[in-house]
Amino acid sequence: MAKLIAPALLSMALIACAPGDGRELGGMDDSNSATPAARGAPSTQSPDAPVSNLDPVAPQPPATPTAECPVLGSRGWSAAVIGKPPGAGDRLRVEGVLVLSEGGYRARLEHGAVLEMHPPIQRLELAFERTGASGSREIAVRGEFPALSEYGAIDIRCGNRSLASITSVAWTENKIMEEDK
Repeated sequence: MAKLIAPALLSMALIACAPGDGRELGGMDDSNSATPAARGAPSTQSPDAPVSNLDPVAPQPPATPTAECPVLGSRGWSAAVIGKPPGAGDRLRVEGVLVLSEGGYRARLEHGAVLEMHPPIQRLELAFERTGASGSREIAVRGEFPALSEYGAIDIRCGNRSLASITSVAWTENKIMEEDK
């Protein structure tokens, strides 16, 4: 009796592990694998791109300034959605401080892609311009953009790396902002 049960259990285990699409279970063939790494194809997803808003932030390599991104570090990032008068539309305000490899730069935040997750992640890109004059290595940067109805995070990017992820966005209602001069 035991000789009949063992092959039956093995057969049930093989059926449970089968692909389920009508193919027979055979040796692992990398060409049928679902992962790009197993197929030898490069992945198109950035290694620091979150899969969901619950994923931990990937450790970043030490900052190496480049012509595209002269940033050594950053700090003090904050984000707030400011309610405007009816009909004007809410605005997302983001602020932070950059530490640059050298002075003589002007920086601005530019509206980037929205990662369609729930809640969505808004990317903001840093852009730099040489001023020609020597200046401070620490500069404040701020940007305002049309607001979404909710945020999972605000991802601050410089070149091909993520500098900061703001996961707490403050919300104010029907407050008229003072315009900075």
